[in-house]
Amino acid sequence: MPPMTLAAFKAMVREQFFMLMIDEKAALAAIPGLLPSDERERRKAFALLREVLSAGGDLGDDATARLQRIAGLFKIEGSLDEHPKERTSRVGKVGTAKSA
Repeated sequence: MPPMTLAAFKAMVREQFFMLMIDEKAALAAIPGLLPSDERERRKAFALLREVLSAGGDLGDDATARLQRIAGLFKIEGSLDEHPKERTSRVGKVGTAKSA
């Protein structure tokens, strides 16, 4: 599958936003059918979602409540208590160099 262009990505996000605005209940009800049946895969996907949402800092109470609702759609228990793995093993500090 070829990489998605920025314009295509923006169009997709815009379309999904409008679907949520028009019929939030139906849009949310469709999520479980779009997810993989394997629980490990759903957990990975949810961990990535959580990582993206918390990239700007801790989530507030409203956002945490919405995320808990989404966790229910992913059919995973205890997902909000599990923090995504620290990315320090994959991402080094900016501006530092290792000396040999």
